[in-house]
Amino acid sequence: MADAGAQRTTKENMDRNNRRQAGTESSGLKRVPRRLAAVMMLAGLAVCFCPQAHATDYFISSSQGSDSNSGLTESASWETFANVNSLVLTPGDSVLLRRGDVWNQELRLQGDGTAGNLIELGAYGTGDSPVIQRTDLQNDLCVVLENPSGWRVSDLHCRNAKLGLYLRYVEDVGNEDVEIGNCQFEDMSDPVTDPHQHDTEFAWSAGIWIGGRVSGANESQTVLSNLSIHDCTFRDCRQGIGTDWYWPARYKARLTNVMISDCTSTGATNGCLALNCIEGGYARRVRSLDGGGYFEYGTCAGFAASVKDFVIEDCEFASMRREAPYDGVAFDFEGDCDNVSFRDNVIHDNDGSGLMVMNFWAGNPQNNNISIADNVFYNNALNHDGRPATEVELLCWNADSNGVLSNNGIYARSGVPHMGANWENFTQTGNRLSAYSDVSTRATHWGFDTDGDLEGWHGFDAWSTPAVSGGVLAGTSTGNASTYSPDTWINTHEFPYALIRMKQTQGTTATLAFVTEVDSTWDSAKSVTFPIVADGNMRLYALDMRDLSTRWTGVVTGLRFYATDASGSNMEIAYINAGVAPLPGIDSDEDGLTEEQETMDLDPVTPGIQNPFDPDEEDSTGDSFSDEPDGIPDGQNDWDGDGMTNAEEFAWGFNPIDPLSFATLPLPWPLAVLGLFAVGVARTVRKKRNA
Repeated sequence: MADAGAQRTTKENMDRNNRRQAGTESSGLKRVPRRLAAVMMLAGLAVCFCPQAHATDYFISSSQGSDSNSGLTESASWETFANVNSLVLTPGDSVLLRRGDVWNQELRLQGDGTAGNLIELGAYGTGDSPVIQRTDLQNDLCVVLENPSGWRVSDLHCRNAKLGLYLRYVEDVGNEDVEIGNCQFEDMSDPVTDPHQHDTEFAWSAGIWIGGRVSGANESQTVLSNLSIHDCTFRDCRQGIGTDWYWPARYKARLTNVMISDCTSTGATNGCLALNCIEGGYARRVRSLDGGGYFEYGTCAGFAASVKDFVIEDCEFASMRREAPYDGVAFDFEGDCDNVSFRDNVIHDNDGSGLMVMNFWAGNPQNNNISIADNVFYNNALNHDGRPATEVELLCWNADSNGVLSNNGIYARSGVPHMGANWENFTQTGNRLSAYSDVSTRATHWGFDTDGDLEGWHGFDAWSTPAVSGGVLAGTSTGNASTYSPDTWINTHEFPYALIRMKQTQGTTATLAFVTEVDSTWDSAKSVTFPIVADGNMRLYALDMRDLSTRWTGVVTGLRFYATDASGSNMEIAYINAGVAPLPGIDSDEDGLTEEQETMDLDPVTPGIQNPFDPDEEDSTGDSFSDEPDGIPDGQNDWDGDGMTNAEEFAWGFNPIDPLSFATLPLPWPLAVLGLFAVGVARTVRKKRNA
């Protein structure tokens, strides 16, 4: 039965693919319009009579430009990077690449901005992010910034190179304020890791690399302070974000105040984070998934070495493979780390241990005051390297590291010890050691498909005659009607949404409360209240829980649903589901559909793969079963003619080639939830490996 209406409760999110139009916004930070900027500049002159350089915008379009143009307007854009590569940029300047265009060239820029007047590298126009696509994985670079200070980089898509974005500091210290946001990096996958091939400036292939050369007195100086990296995606990169210098003495404050947030890496050999020589900052809401493979020294989903006063929190490190002799570990402390906090993270389904503490280099100092708290580890050591010491959930190689190990949930598969030896210098309190089999079969969705089966929901309060019949959980409210779920196991990174389809006849709000593996106390802080429409029609409510509640972290182990705040409502609940997160950055043809969606079998009954979409073509179909391109990206078409676009059908769990599989959506649903599967069951985008 189609929904008569739908309600989506979340904060308003900007469409990041179209934020920078005609030079007004970029990277989620407000950019002052040129006319207003001019007025503000004149006002400043009137007050202080200080001279100020005129900022210049440079426009580049591979499809519409010419290098004989001025490059100063969209209609007079340059074609290649040759002209801009020869400039020294000044505060307030912008280098803007036309959206939808592609270059096979290295963009190498220089110049310094200031904290209040950044130099910007970004995009203009509408459509997909501009693409820099190289061909030589071993030697090509996409973007190089020479000794950058006072820069903002946004809305770029870099492919097929040794490095995507290289912040290159050569004997240059005291730099400040670099921001990188909303960029995509893929296929930085050169397996060679020899720094001598690159003047000892870098060895790993990476999406973003911060390094260069320092020597002499510069070895003990800060190269860059205030580095922000946010909302970036990395696909099939050897590393997502890497920092290091070869081979001066290690110095923790070479980078200070490094802030990394809301980034996702898939398919990385050594994960999203390779943190070296950093003092101060954090990594938050980072997902490092489905990586690994072969590396002679071992693989991991992230690591830290020579890092001080740093926080790694609310991250996910999962499904790291081991094809080499060693590791496949989720996260490594590799030595010389001081006062680092590893907290509120979810670590699961890795070939190696969930966490490893070690001293990697000969003579490298131990790790001091490492706090490992409020994390959930489960189903790790799936394919350990054969050494008995590595077949554990938590591994500590060296007894000289020290710190605190507290309030962690550690759920080991059968036959795998929870902890190995050498943890004696860690103060251990409140850790829960359990079997993964105790939680692995817990439900994350409830469809109420069987008459009489409450599916474990219990503790009904102000809820008269609760019963399941005809595919719904029904009853009549006698107040603020509520019920408790059975024990559940909801990884909040994998399942950031709550999806509730229900009908109400009275009330204005509903509330979803929850408890987590590390915090089992019911309180108002762990709840989300949202408006409902009590018109007697079945409606779908999609709650972005991580957006609406800062406490939707770790693993949720129980729900309490307050279905309405009023008496006398005839209530029907069709399902309560945990909704899976989209994996961004896997849409090579940028048509609004992921590669997975464009290659999956949409009709398993019919022999062969039934899917009309082409993952390499932005426009491969039309509407109403037309396989002729019509000038519209495939995601915006309606293949089966049922009134929902193909992207909407995938997003909400319907089938885009079945005209009987649809919902009535009266609101202009944004495509930010692309990848959300919400019908009947919430399916994970990754196959779980058996415990």
